[in-house]
Amino acid sequence: MKKFSFNMIKIFIKNIFLQLLIYLNLYFIIERLFFKNLKQISFNANRNVICLGRSIFNDDVFELAKNTTELNFYIVDKSFFINFFYIFLSKMPKHQNHIHYHKYENFFDQKMKYYKFLEKLFINNKKIKFDLFLSANYNYAWQQELAKMCNNNKIPFIVLLKEFISPKKDILTNIERYTNNNFIGYKMLVYNNNIRNAFLEKKLHGINKNNIISTGVPRFDRYKYIKPIRNKIIKNILFFSFDIEDKSRHLDICKKDMNKLNNETKNFHLEIIKFAKNNPSYDICIKTKSNVRYISKIRKYIKELNATKLNNLKLSNNESVFKLIQKAEIIICFNSITMFESILAKRYLLLPDIGNGLVKNLFDGFNCPGNFIKNGKDIHSFINNVNEDNFNSQIDNKDFLYNFIHHDNYKSSKHVNKQLIDAIFKY
Repeated sequence: MKKFSFNMIKIFIKNIFLQLLIYLNLYFIIERLFFKNLKQISFNANRNVICLGRSIFNDDVFELAKNTTELNFYIVDKSFFINFFYIFLSKMPKHQNHIHYHKYENFFDQKMKYYKFLEKLFINNKKIKFDLFLSANYNYAWQQELAKMCNNNKIPFIVLLKEFISPKKDILTNIERYTNNNFIGYKMLVYNNNIRNAFLEKKLHGINKNNIISTGVPRFDRYKYIKPIRNKIIKNILFFSFDIEDKSRHLDICKKDMNKLNNETKNFHLEIIKFAKNNPSYDICIKTKSNVRYISKIRKYIKELNATKLNNLKLSNNESVFKLIQKAEIIICFNSITMFESILAKRYLLLPDIGNGLVKNLFDGFNCPGNFIKNGKDIHSFINNVNEDNFNSQIDNKDFLYNFIHHDNYKSSKHVNKQLIDAIFKY
């Protein structure tokens, strides 16, 4: 409780400080704060790309930076913009404001003040000229005026969309659920053609067949150099924890079936913990999303099974997925983008056998890329029968990889960088 209160006080003081800077028109201090938050990750090029940083997307940016000598990449965390956005638009409703932003016409004056603030910061800035802005999504409320500013000042604003890798039939539903119905920018780059086609079908304002392009997933290019498993010895198992409600929120599932899914999900997590408890010779890592609520739930499961002192069970919510996959021989995941990473890394892939008939699998219509399991007994059975045939998925699932991640022999970074460079010189 003390920690929570202390953080609240810090946020309050910070907010007052930022408000004071704006009220006193101390933009030189705001500019210094911006550059303090700016991280340069590549050097020596003549053109500068500023990326609106957030988890996962930053991994794409790092891979882009590694694969070009023509662009300098900078990352500034999205929190910088969010802090000032909520000062200028403090009275705007926060709930789903990314969806309703353009409907809030009564906040026009406040939006204009925020717009002019951004223009002072970026257009009048003499220290660095930014030639292109890159973001992970198109509908962030705090981003809308920034994108307008770029359009009005002939600076390409490009979105490398990190969303919507899902079964083809679900993509349009997901877009409709989360969209603000407006794309402001020069181009939108998406992970696969299914996403591109869904946006064109949606007829989103600002999107046309010429400015939405499928490029694949840049951060997956790094798997080209990962060492595959060469032996049958299994030591490390990596389980990507999942919240079934996150996976099924867009589906029309009745309360009874949702309760069934939640019970199956909890039981599966308990099975993984039991396996760690009963098999100390295997190292188990459970990776959750970064939000503390996910890892807190797993800690409760571990406590429930009296497994808090296991030396072979590790929890993580912030480690690099790539590094964790490098270390593991077996990957367990459910309808997650990590499924593709496991295949590209040539790791053994196990899939939770839950949600049958209720939740669509990503690989429906393709060769199944892994082996289904229900419990620890199934994990043992798989390990005891490991052979070269378990890697057939890497050979048989080229269509699967292309369909979902536009896999083109690890050239996604090349495709994206070309779009960025062309935008700078053609816009």
